[in-house]
Amino acid sequence: MRRIFNTAGSIIGGLITIGVGVVLVLTLKGGSPADGQFLTFQSPIEKAIPAPTDTPTLTQFSSPVKPVIPPHCAFKKGNFSSSTQSLSQDTFSFSEPKIIFQREAPIEIIEWLPDNRHLLIHVRSVPRQSIEVLDTQTGDTRVYADDLENARNVHWLPNEQAVIYADRQTAKISGIDRYGIWLSRGADKVQYLLDYASLTDKAKARGVLPAEATRWFGVAQYPFDPEQWRYENYAYPDILKEWDKFPFAIAENRQHTKVVVYGPPRLYLVDRKTDKVCEIDSGEPRYGFSPQWSPDGRYLAMLTATNDPGTLMERNDLVIVDTVKGEVFKSNWAWSHTWDLAWFPDSRHLLMLGHPSETVENPAQKQRLRLLDVETGKVQALLPNYDFGGASQPGSQLALSSNGKSLILSCPIVSATSTLGVVDRMCFVSITAH
Repeated sequence: MRRIFNTAGSIIGGLITIGVGVVLVLTLKGGSPADGQFLTFQSPIEKAIPAPTDTPTLTQFSSPVKPVIPPHCAFKKGNFSSSTQSLSQDTFSFSEPKIIFQREAPIEIIEWLPDNRHLLIHVRSVPRQSIEVLDTQTGDTRVYADDLENARNVHWLPNEQAVIYADRQTAKISGIDRYGIWLSRGADKVQYLLDYASLTDKAKARGVLPAEATRWFGVAQYPFDPEQWRYENYAYPDILKEWDKFPFAIAENRQHTKVVVYGPPRLYLVDRKTDKVCEIDSGEPRYGFSPQWSPDGRYLAMLTATNDPGTLMERNDLVIVDTVKGEVFKSNWAWSHTWDLAWFPDSRHLLMLGHPSETVENPAQKQRLRLLDVETGKVQALLPNYDFGGASQPGSQLALSSNGKSLILSCPIVSATSTLGVVDRMCFVSITAH
């Protein structure tokens, strides 16, 4: 899974809060096809693109850079080929979910470690939090950091064999909050790196942070400045005034050949071989969040919404960008919200977790799992007798191992009278490819 909780991570803090509010408060209406029925992923994106999960911190932004308006991407409003074979029910087999871990506190599923056995988690206990590594075979955990106040930007660094994270510290006397960035190789091997505010000096931050962490904290060096692409073209000046307070975030594919630059209300695609940029334009202000590149670097999956800043997100849409064929598609099924995404290693199948439009009562606790075949546009319901999600934040409710054989999902015990989970649990699902 994930995480594109990079510096876009801080922005999403604000926007995800909006999303959670939606999930818990909105009364959702509409109809959804019966579980197991195939739904066509159709209709090219006519509206459009970029922002929650991990979001850059909301700050007043004013750039002295003179705007340079990139051309629009020459993408077609694609239709999936009708000659392509439909998704087979036998593409994968999914075992029944098995509970492997639980806590009486929300658990954020961060990501699998490269060994496909251990899982990085963030336990949001009250009043203190912890960051732990879970052995998914034994249920044992190793604590990497505890006594935390409000950790964020939590990631595993394979080269360092360590966890990096930001956390708030409140001074006992002054009561002033201060965010710092830390590196941990174990609870007794925690190293302070720098103050979070120092990220504004990107060159200095790059000199302190491990190289593999620079992209998570938005200080990686690129030969272009996204701020020069910030221009006003929508007839919504009030919205733009609010949205332009969010800095741009960047997500690069594994091959380092394509970069998506996003920030409300814009989405840009950069070819890293030439550094040429184009704008995927919707014709109306939208923001995108949780960008997920397919392992082969061809497809970009991204969630998008249109609500004004500070308002509830009534729905969102999944957008798929095919950078090879130059096509853009938008979801057209009866889901009001999709919250979590994960690509299979074949770069063809995408797991999605969200809730059907007809779910009215506690929709956050009744999310369903589906599988999309991006080559055919067919969607298959998975484990239709189970509800997932609810105790963790959207964007941290599932993780698919890099070999595509193991899936972890949030499956809490919930209260019939409360919108919150009582006990957060993680369920393990074994996957067999045919």
